[in-house]
Amino acid sequence: DQPRSRGLGDVYKRQAHERGAYYCRSALQKIAALPFENKWLEARILNLWGNLSKKHSDDTVGENWSLLEARQTRLYQTADSLLQKAIVIGKANQDSDLMGYYIDWIINTTRFSDSIYFFQAMQAFEEQFAGDEDGLAHQNRLLGYYYFGTDINKMIQYHSAFLEAKDDDPDTDYRILADSYYSLRVAHREANDFARSEAYAKKSFLLYDCINEKVDIRQAENIQQIDSTKRYCLTISGFFAEGLLKKYQIEKDPADLNLANAYFDFIEQHSFKSLLNKDEGAFLSFQLEAGSRIYARSLEAASEAWANSNDDYWLDKAFTYMEYLKSYLLYRDMLREEVVESGYSLSDSIRLLQGQVNQMLFTLRGNDPESPEQEYDNNLINSLNQLEHQRVERLSAFEAKGYRSQVRIQDIQRDLSLGQGVVNYYNSRNQLFGLYVDRDTTLFFQLTKDYPAFKSAIQDYRDSIEKEVKLDKATFQQYLSAGRKLYQALIEPFADRLSQIDQLLIIPDQLLDPIPFEALLSAEVDSENFSFKDLPYLLHQVQIVYTSAWKVYQANQQKILSDFSNTSIGFWTTPELSTTNGLEVIEKSIQTSFGNNYEVFSQKKGGKRLFAQHHPQFDILHFLLHASSNRMNRYDNQIRFGNDEGDSVYAVSYTHLRAHETEAD
Repeated sequence: DQPRSRGLGDVYKRQAHERGAYYCRSALQKIAALPFENKWLEARILNLWGNLSKKHSDDTVGENWSLLEARQTRLYQTADSLLQKAIVIGKANQDSDLMGYYIDWIINTTRFSDSIYFFQAMQAFEEQFAGDEDGLAHQNRLLGYYYFGTDINKMIQYHSAFLEAKDDDPDTDYRILADSYYSLRVAHREANDFARSEAYAKKSFLLYDCINEKVDIRQAENIQQIDSTKRYCLTISGFFAEGLLKKYQIEKDPADLNLANAYFDFIEQHSFKSLLNKDEGAFLSFQLEAGSRIYARSLEAASEAWANSNDDYWLDKAFTYMEYLKSYLLYRDMLREEVVESGYSLSDSIRLLQGQVNQMLFTLRGNDPESPEQEYDNNLINSLNQLEHQRVERLSAFEAKGYRSQVRIQDIQRDLSLGQGVVNYYNSRNQLFGLYVDRDTTLFFQLTKDYPAFKSAIQDYRDSIEKEVKLDKATFQQYLSAGRKLYQALIEPFADRLSQIDQLLIIPDQLLDPIPFEALLSAEVDSENFSFKDLPYLLHQVQIVYTSAWKVYQANQQKILSDFSNTSIGFWTTPELSTTNGLEVIEKSIQTSFGNNYEVFSQKKGGKRLFAQHHPQFDILHFLLHASSNRMNRYDNQIRFGNDEGDSVYAVSYTHLRAHETEAD
């Protein structure tokens, strides 16, 4: 008696799969301890455990792709073993859910990317369910699943055959129908059959109860009738918008581009609203399953609209998208991580807080310092100084009085100083977007053709300059090549403007955050001349300043201008810095902003002790110290106040480390 859209459930998270696997193991131990056999329950738990292992492998994240792939393969193999055990028990006990066990096993085998495993499993399925009408229907669905992304015609053939048999069957699970609707939507779009793709988008909206039957999804005025709280609503909207964008790029009908942009705008708007609730399943489902890809498409659509109209509205839209999107991804990547009882590392805390503050600043309705919301605005700015260590405390403090406040290029140009420019970057899976603005110029550029080489250059660049690198000739040449490639991709589109500005404000994204732009190379260099001294670094062309968002920078500038009159500063330097090699220059620079309200600390021994004694008396602490990072061990990230063994301060305390190890044990 229930509608097909029932039981949407809670949003899945990686840690839920891990906990689920733990409970399955525990349940099997309890079943084994019973004074009687319960093979029916044992088979179901084994099947559930196998599914959780498969889903865990699908949701695994990490930076090292070779290690990631190996870990996923191990999880798929674990799932394969568990699912086959469930089948053996199910066959022996004539289990009524035996077909479901086989289906789960076959779906898992497609993850091995080896047709031998898949067709062995399909042969076993055919032998078990020969002559079964349901078995034939599901056999078609599974073949459609196997050919996903590899053979469009077979995808369409097999999923269509499945739906012909099961679409009107009230007992068909809505999730299985959703899989076939999605597959046919994608397949028809790839085949440029946009009418059929649209029809399956409409069926998907109806399946998840996002709209009613009468809503025409091709009318922009009807978009607001879509229920944005439904779990897959934003994902379906995004995929539909992607199809409209592709249709426009082929047929050049402006109506398709306008409708695509209307859907992208709807997605961005409701992604933000959902973000305000940390338990919002619709937001996290969209972010984990489709966010990055659809966000990149929204930028692509804005770029197309700007190229067509030359209307600055689309530059405003693109800049706003870039600022929003990076914050969404900060939230997504942090919220999917397992919680450690003792909290996050320092860098984790900063990144999540950065996304939080970006989002809060974007909600401000204006920048009038006399507005009644100025006190509230100052509280948001002050949040930059908070490093709470529990997620729930950070997120429960998140609130906003308005929902959206678009960045305007004209306002940016007005607020930039005469010698200042700003560039905002956003990387998607297969392209880089950049938007450069100064007082006189706006440039919106993309890198698509050589994007894989660009990502490879980032890794080469980091490898050539990070800790414990052997500075031999090969490393030097690697640095020259990578530094030059990155300059060409990131700076060259607006390089002719660098002679017109003194300072470049860079808003990086997560991919670009760790790299020092100052050391990019503005010209080709003789790779045989092994010398770092005279390289054409970007820092020789322009001063570099970094910020996480334009509004963060703007808000901080306002606060700096208003608060520095009575501010004291404590300056801690490296032990070797002295008046003869640069300290005098630094002191003069401090005096320009602070007068004589400062003190410099520079000692070869006891620097950490001096810091502990004196830092509470200053409003601002400025460090010019050596530090080191270790990507393999986050507990080895340290700042050194002196040369003694005890003069290091670590990003994570020893107490935190012990708590982490205990939990891991």
